Amino acid sequence: MPFTLYDEEKTAIRLRGDTIVSQAALGQLFSQNVYRLEQEPALRDGLGVMLSRQPSADKARAKTAPARGAEMAFDSSGIRVGDPIQLQSTPAAPRYTSLLIGYLKNRSVIVTQPEIDGELAMLREGQAFSARFFSGRSVFEFPTSVLKQTNVPYPLLHLAYPRDLKVQEIRRAPRVAVDVIVAVETPGGELHSGKLLDLSTAGAGLGARKRFADKGDVLRLKFKLAVQGIDTYIVATAEVRNVVHRVDHAQTPYLYGLHFVDLEEGTLLVLAAYVFGAIVGEHTGN
Repeated sequence: MPFTLYDEEKTAIRLRGDTIVSQAALGQLFSQNVYRLEQEPALRDGLGVMLSRQPSADKARAKTAPARGAEMAFDSSGIRVGDPIQLQSTPAAPRYTSLLIGYLKNRSVIVTQPEIDGELAMLREGQAFSARFFSGRSVFEFPTSVLKQTNVPYPLLHLAYPRDLKVQEIRRAPRVAVDVIVAVETPGGELHSGKLLDLSTAGAGLGARKRFADKGDVLRLKFKLAVQGIDTYIVATAEVRNVVHRVDHAQTPYLYGLHFVDLEEGTLLVLAAYVFGAIVGEHTGN
């Protein structure tokens, strides 16, 4: 690490000079809110986006999502060091996931070399890919190719810098089908369990054996999502918008339509990343 990283309590979680030993560890690190001191020397200017996460910047980029079908320059997308970029050569080919290391405008995008089952994926120079990544509440896509693959000082790829990005806003994306166990707390403090049957950034469909809430009740939900192979525990508040009794569903006869209330920005981004993963086929269910 070129500088010390701190959590929101100003506790050092990675010291300057530490080595990140794997792509999974790097992804875990950047799934958190991490910060650095401004006076500490960092990466060379112009070689990448800022490493630290700033909550105010998260809000800004989430609220200024581009219109559906718009085009945007790579350096205006809001992508950050540590963000995942998905690479796929053809629609039927495997999807590889790399993490952004940095970029030099109009020259190259530098990413980690993807892994498959713990082994580095062998790619060839000149190999073409469709690249996708999530930023704010949008999916960005661009054509690219491998300019250089190197193991010095560690395995990484130089990808062709994109002229423009295609953008699809997913703020109002349809709910995706899931099968996620959820713990539910009612306004009276009763604890119940159920399953999330669909999910979006705005709400969810909750299936349960019992009727424990009515329209207008506010529930507290706890559930786990796996995003880019990293388990994230979600705590969210949701208002019951409707309740349907489904006599033909023996396991979950009661379906609660939920609308999330006052989601924290970090939680919203995790939900959006999960929805994006489902849209591009990274996972089904959890």
